[in-house]
Amino acid sequence: MKIIDIHRHSLVGEDRRISPKGVEVVQAAQYLLPLDYQLYYVSPAPRCADTLRTLGQVTFEEDDAFSGIPGAPLIPYLPQLQEYVNFKGCSTLEAYMHFHETSAIVWETGRRVLDALLKIASALPEDGRALVISHSGAIEPAALIALGSRDAQDMGGQLGPCEGVRFEIEGGLVSRVVVRRLQPVE
Repeated sequence: MKIIDIHRHSLVGEDRRISPKGVEVVQAAQYLLPLDYQLYYVSPAPRCADTLRTLGQVTFEEDDAFSGIPGAPLIPYLPQLQEYVNFKGCSTLEAYMHFHETSAIVWETGRRVLDALLKIASALPEDGRALVISHSGAIEPAALIALGSRDAQDMGGQLGPCEGVRFEIEGGLVSRVVVRRLQPVE
């Protein structure tokens, strides 16, 4: 079996880089992210590389496949999405998934991410492991596609900073999906 853990980047500041609070979140998440992987990948967004570097991993590959949901196609829908979030009290991701016009973008992003994960798995040795740092909105739809679901609540909703999903892959197919949430810090 091959394992690929894909986690959301940590908290960012106004400069879109990992913030001091984000460093604390990464440190609190280290139990989920032991650096015992053969391969490491990040989205091109600097906050993803910052998250991995904060863990102590300085060697990795950037891959556009792990970019977040493309923002430009969503711009015309932002007022409608925000209104829905405010009305329903749901996450932005759940709002994206609610509307036909934006859900297609979300599912396309999820398919891109899942395809990239399976490609990585094909490069791993048997019992190999890879870690990917990406974005909320890209990870959840990939997991939902693998689960055969279209409801973010089936995986507990949108991922928080440094939370992620483990994809267990056998014979080139996802055999199991495990959501990896942070333990509350007291």
